[in-house]
Amino acid sequence: SSAMSSKYLSPWVLTKQNAPPNQPSSFGLRVKSLTRIHVVFTIAVAAAWIQRVYMREDHHDGALASLAASVQFPLLSTENSADTSKDGTQALAIDGNAQSLNSSARWSRRSQFSQCQPTKGPSLDPHFLDRLRPCGKLASVCTDIPLVEANRDYPGGGVGAVVPGQDYLVQFDIGLHHGVAQDVLGKDFRQISSCVSCPNFEEQCFEVVVTGGDNWGNLGNESLGLDPHAYDCMGGCGAGCKTPGRRQEDIGALDCLKHDVCSAWKSVKMGRASTGFCHDPDCGDEAAMTLFNCWKGWRLFGSVGSHGAGPFSRPAICDLNDHQIQGSWNHAGWFTKGRCKIYQGWKKGQGIPDPHPLRSPIQRL
Repeated sequence: SSAMSSKYLSPWVLTKQNAPPNQPSSFGLRVKSLTRIHVVFTIAVAAAWIQRVYMREDHHDGALASLAASVQFPLLSTENSADTSKDGTQALAIDGNAQSLNSSARWSRRSQFSQCQPTKGPSLDPHFLDRLRPCGKLASVCTDIPLVEANRDYPGGGVGAVVPGQDYLVQFDIGLHHGVAQDVLGKDFRQISSCVSCPNFEEQCFEVVVTGGDNWGNLGNESLGLDPHAYDCMGGCGAGCKTPGRRQEDIGALDCLKHDVCSAWKSVKMGRASTGFCHDPDCGDEAAMTLFNCWKGWRLFGSVGSHGAGPFSRPAICDLNDHQIQGSWNHAGWFTKGRCKIYQGWKKGQGIPDPHPLRSPIQRL
C-alpha cells in the first residue's frame, strides 16, 4: 500500500508553477492517474462479479458433483443432506482432480469395518486420544471411506468441499518438517546446515475417522476457556458454524477439517486451548493449507473464486506433477496470526507449491 500511495501521490504534489516544461499540469496528471485507477478497479470488479455469479449458481451442485467425481462418491441430494448428522470426513487417497463419474468404486457414508467408526469428539468419546493411530494403520483398513491426506493441499470448494454426514479418515501431523525448520532457523543462523548436534526435525503423522460437520462443542472441557460452540461444524472454516457464504450442504473445506482435528487433539492433549494459527508449530501447517488454494484454468485474480468453479477455471488439488494447476494465497491471510508463507514450497513438505515467479505484488506480501 505504501508503494502505491507514493506512486499516485506525486501528481498531486505538482503545481502549474513547478511543472516541468512540456509536461501536463497537475490537474491533467491527476485525471490520468485517476483514470488508470478507475480502469483497473472496473476490471477487478467485473472479474469478481462474473466469478461470483458462477459461484452462486454452481457452488452447491457443482461442489458436490466435483467432490463426488473426485472420490467416486454417490451424489447427495439437498433433501437428504439437510437432515444428516454433522460428523467427520475421509481422506481423498486418489487423484482428486479426476472428474470421471463412471468408476464402479463408490465410497460409503459409513465404513463397514468396526475399526473405522468415527469418533464423536472429546465431549462424547472418553477414549478420544486413544482413537488416533499412526498414519497408515487405519488407511490400510478403512478403504471404503475417503482419505484426507496430511500434507496435501485441497481447494476451498469443489473437490475440497466437506460434505456433512460423510465419514472421512483425516490425517494431520505434529512437529516441524525439516525443510520448514531449516528455513526458519537459517534466517538467523546462516550456517544452520552445518550444525553438529541440532535436533533432527521431523513430523509425526496421526489419523482418525471423523464425520464432516459434526458438533464437538467446547471439547468437553470448560477449563480450556473455549466458546461452547467453538468446535461445532467440524470442517467449517472459522469458529463454530459461523462461516459466511456456506450452505448446509457444503459446510467447509477439507483443509479446515484437518486443522480442526489437529487443534482439537492438541487442546485435549495439552490441557489448554491450541492457539496461534500459523504460529503453532504443530498445527500451523494445516492452518496455512486452509489459506492456499489451487485451481486449473485461468483466473484474472487467483484468490477470487477459490470456493467454486468459474467460467474459465475450477478448484483443484495442488499437484507437483500437473503443471496446468496454479495456486495463490487467500487474502484472508492478512487477518490471521503467524507467517503462514513459511510453509510454502514443495521442499517444505506441506503440499503448498513454490511461489510463482510472476505472482502479483499482493501475493508477495
